[in-house]
Amino acid sequence: MMGALGGMALSRPAAAVAPPAPVPQNWDTTVDVLIIGTGFAGLAADIEARNAKANVLIIEKMALFGGNSILNGGDLSAAGSSMQQALGIKDSPELMYQDMMKAGNWLNYPELARTIADHSVEALEWAKSLGAEFDRVNYHGGHAVKRAHQLKERSGSGLVVKQYQKAKALGVVIEQRTKLERLIIDKQGRVLGAEVRRGYKFPDDASGSVAFIRATKGVVLASGGFSQGVALRL
Repeated sequence: MMGALGGMALSRPAAAVAPPAPVPQNWDTTVDVLIIGTGFAGLAADIEARNAKANVLIIEKMALFGGNSILNGGDLSAAGSSMQQALGIKDSPELMYQDMMKAGNWLNYPELARTIADHSVEALEWAKSLGAEFDRVNYHGGHAVKRAHQLKERSGSGLVVKQYQKAKALGVVIEQRTKLERLIIDKQGRVLGAEVRRGYKFPDDASGSVAFIRATKGVVLASGGFSQGVALRL
């Protein structure tokens, strides 16, 4: 849902993941939904999963929540918002979609770009429903018109903190300093859960202790981009 925030393009990722872990004889923790990462996407996913009555665990490898999301400039792209209309800005999901595809050099997944554009105002209103406050509309490179709605804090913290507070109020369990090691996949290719390190201390990959988390209804990977994956950079 929060994919409308930040970058304009969704590029096709290269495959660079650790091999799956074997299925353990015993699980240390069992939940309905396991979410990896406490940025915009992860926190949005845990709120909606809890609203759907799921038992949710979200893990974060760092000692602080929010990742890059809490540090960024706090602009959420939305096409056709009431803020734009009040300023006389003519925009539409179709124009936003075309801008996204052009900015991504047409390498984007069209269906994902279309989803972001079509639901961008919905995402903005969802953020506002949590108490996030936007006070101006900016123009960014790749946009045909001004459509980047900026948080009054001028950083992503203005939304991430609200998301975190909502998640806690809903009863989501948030584990920090818990690092994903590998997904656990059965012989039929179904993701059963994850092998993690609890008590992880960045950047010591051998720190903490190994644990196995079973996710009966799904695992959501919301651990950010690949800026640290040098091999994936163009």
